[in-house]
Amino acid sequence: MSCASVEIYFNFVQVRPTLVSPKVGKGIVIYKTCSLSVLVFIISQKQYIAKFTQVVDDVSEYHISSESFDFIKVRPKMNKKNKLALSILFGFLIPVSTTHAAVPTDKTIISWITNLQDSNANPPQAIQIDSTEAVKLISGEEAYLSGVSFENAGRNFWAGYVLTRPKLKQARILKEFGGQSNSFKVHPTVYKGKPIQLIEIESAGSGQGTVESSKSLVYLNQWSTKLITRVEESSYNGRYDEKLGAEDCRTGRENSGYLNVMPYSPYVIRTTVTGDACNNKPQGYKVSSKLIPIMISEIK
Repeated sequence: MSCASVEIYFNFVQVRPTLVSPKVGKGIVIYKTCSLSVLVFIISQKQYIAKFTQVVDDVSEYHISSESFDFIKVRPKMNKKNKLALSILFGFLIPVSTTHAAVPTDKTIISWITNLQDSNANPPQAIQIDSTEAVKLISGEEAYLSGVSFENAGRNFWAGYVLTRPKLKQARILKEFGGQSNSFKVHPTVYKGKPIQLIEIESAGSGQGTVESSKSLVYLNQWSTKLITRVEESSYNGRYDEKLGAEDCRTGRENSGYLNVMPYSPYVIRTTVTGDACNNKPQGYKVSSKLIPIMISEIK
């Protein structure tokens, strides 16, 4: 494909109705080189622009994602050739076809793992992929996070996580999380005007009648997980009482934790609910909430 400047029309669908009513419209690439495409498009008779730092195909369908684009309205000036002169360039456009590459197969993910020494499976390659979801690193790189099970592992070591980066054709076990849980949630939010993803990732373990677990809110930087905040949970039925012939719930505990990520503000609400093991909520329970600011050193 030639890198010369060309004019290209494309279709797009706008999916952030809080900013602009969803419409299907036409856009035009008014300038194009091997490393930059500048686009202008019209929604509801309003003109917007975007800078796309990859060369676009001659004819492609695009969508504007709320995760990656904020609209900037500009006033166009017309030159003699009836072209738009643009004075501001913000945002970028993501091709639908490359918003996320195809999910790697389970076999591919396992074959890409570079730290099998951290596997709790026996043999180390005996890993089962239970779930996989698309995630983005703090740099914007597309990746995949999988909840996995380690076959023939001990009771407190059967669950874990694998981060896969198709760009590198590599995957790694996140050895600091797991145990008896491999559940996670992806939370989109905005930090300093940049859409990002935070991952709520669970760990758990049990012993002597007690179940301990945690939910860690992290962001992904290369292969590292950077902690924003964590909430602890625990469950214990209580000491056995001979008179009751069962555990005394009053000596037990049932502590729960919740992390609520605010979608368009850089804050997390961390809530803990603590009490005994008796099923008498809200009696005997205490609720505590704290507003935690999101701090990401990689974004200035």
